[in-house]
Amino acid sequence: MTLTKELSQIQDQLDDIRWMISRLLRISKLILAKEILEMSALSDLQAAVARNGDVESSAVLLIEGIAQQLKDASGNPAALAALATQLTAQADALAASITANTPASGGSTGGVTV
Repeated sequence: MTLTKELSQIQDQLDDIRWMISRLLRISKLILAKEILEMSALSDLQAAVARNGDVESSAVLLIEGIAQQLKDASGNPAALAALATQLTAQADALAASITANTPASGGSTGGVTV
């Protein structure tokens, strides 16, 4: 085999290696882009979980507060009537908020967790 032919084969092998490296780089960039998207989605999910935890904690505090108000108002018809009016107003406000932030077709809630 002549030196020219050997050099030509080596050049062909180097071209193949360059092509493979180029392909690997493209694949690596695609994987990195996908990872960035997944990390963003994970971050959004973590924020949603935190918001849900905050909402749940608020609901627990509200219920505990209502229970205490009922205990405090027991035996006082006027206080019980005022508490019933207050609870009705709060329930109406909560229902309106949920309705306003719940999509009709199952789409996005605009970042509001219900």
